Amino acid sequence: MDEVVHSSTWMHTLLRKWLPQPLRKLSQSKVEKSPNNDKALMKKPSEKNLRLTQKHTEELAEQTPGASGSVGQLPPHPQFPNVSSSSTNQQLQQQHDFEPEEEAGLELPPPMKPIQEPHLIANGPPTFPKDLKEGSANMASTGKIDSNPLSEIEQIVQKSREQHESNSRPDGSAPSEAGGEDNAATNGCAELGFVQGNNDKNKTDTSDSEASALNRRQLALNELVITEESYVQDLQMIVNGYMKEIYNKEIPRPPGLQDGKMDLVFNNIKEIHEWHRDKFLRALRHCQRSPADLGPLIESSAKKFTMYYYFCSNKPLSEYIVNEYYDYFDQIRQKLGHRHDLSALIITPVQRITKYGLLINEILKQTERAGLHNEVATLIAAYEQMNDVVKKVDDMMMVLRGLQDFDGEITAQGNLLLHGTLTCAIDGAGQKQRDWKVFLFQQIIIFAEIQKLKTPYSNPLFKYRTHIQLNHMQLKELKEGEFSFRIESTDPNKPAVTIDCQAGSEKANEEWLGKLKMILEQQSDLITRLVNPLSN
Repeated sequence: MDEVVHSSTWMHTLLRKWLPQPLRKLSQSKVEKSPNNDKALMKKPSEKNLRLTQKHTEELAEQTPGASGSVGQLPPHPQFPNVSSSSTNQQLQQQHDFEPEEEAGLELPPPMKPIQEPHLIANGPPTFPKDLKEGSANMASTGKIDSNPLSEIEQIVQKSREQHESNSRPDGSAPSEAGGEDNAATNGCAELGFVQGNNDKNKTDTSDSEASALNRRQLALNELVITEESYVQDLQMIVNGYMKEIYNKEIPRPPGLQDGKMDLVFNNIKEIHEWHRDKFLRALRHCQRSPADLGPLIESSAKKFTMYYYFCSNKPLSEYIVNEYYDYFDQIRQKLGHRHDLSALIITPVQRITKYGLLINEILKQTERAGLHNEVATLIAAYEQMNDVVKKVDDMMMVLRGLQDFDGEITAQGNLLLHGTLTCAIDGAGQKQRDWKVFLFQQIIIFAEIQKLKTPYSNPLFKYRTHIQLNHMQLKELKEGEFSFRIESTDPNKPAVTIDCQAGSEKANEEWLGKLKMILEQQSDLITRLVNPLSN
């Protein structure tokens, strides 16, 4: 019997160290009761039931008659009639003395964390020893425990360990049937939380990006207004300064500036100043508070920006006159107390017209970033419009600087509508083909030889060859041959001229034909209205 008790005690100690708390109770129940023993085994009750506190032991000693007064003595237990209390207490004392030695000398791995698997939790919350005994009896009746209790316990531990490892695999292998649903639910919740977190982060990032775009757009609008105010001040220095002082007799005007040359210096800069000061600057200040109105403002100001065509067309001549009479204009500068001379101020309209496109493009980009798609279309139209103005100004400057030997007044021919290189043959077939530079204005088409192409350091040069007035021009589209269209002069006061033309691409041919046809149709309509005003 001592061997049985000692063996049970040693096994219980070993299992208590190796197994988690739920399996300890289960193993204790299995060891206490085996289905293969018909006879009742003499077993040692759980030490938790026998280890009593000092106070509880004294109370039992007082209640038990005839018991010795020593602490730790227990009365005979009805379940163990042959075991005296003294021997039981002696065995308990030996067990108490034995366990620390076993614990000190036995090298064991760290205790496992409780494995709360679904098949263990399915039986309900932790039970008391009485419930464990009933559970053991139920398991014994189903035949799940064989003749070796320790082997069954090892199988349970091994199965629990495998399930735990399977659920912890990073490769996403299938978990056990009992734990699969819980793990899937846990993983699903984690995934939903991750997605929700990403969505919240994306919303925050989007909100920050839109706020940054709106801030940058406002900065561009502020710069547009500030630079416009500075531009108006520069124009005012010309209009209220130089244009008034030229009539002051304190500084005599040179004779070369008496015959209308002074008008060529300033051109229409007074009209440009008045419009920007009274209309455009005020409208830009309004757009500073209401950015959506900027696109419509630029679109409605398209006709006003044509003032720059005339100003820039006379700019080369204006620069020439200012440089020729530098001493005279410098005396006016000193009297006015200006820091910059007239040549630096007179170029500001050309510089300003190129600045609008850059600022509008920045506002357009930030508007797109802010997601204000309903404002994008008008800003795109405004940006393209300002680019068209700048292109026409540059083209006019190119003609005025590069065209040589033309006796007429370029600025009197209207706006430059189209220009490009065409392969031309004068007087029809049989003539030598040449690549000429062709300039189409509102009133005239000019043909010139290319003498020097444009380089990063110099402007192109063209030598005038001939021209045709558009009100004395006939257009014929050629379906066959090397050329696309033919232009003929019908001016009775000049020799007849016939020029066959061919552009470098089909698209360019269509562009030239379309523009020439449009001009001829406008002339025809104008003649019809002049001849018969009541026809409409």
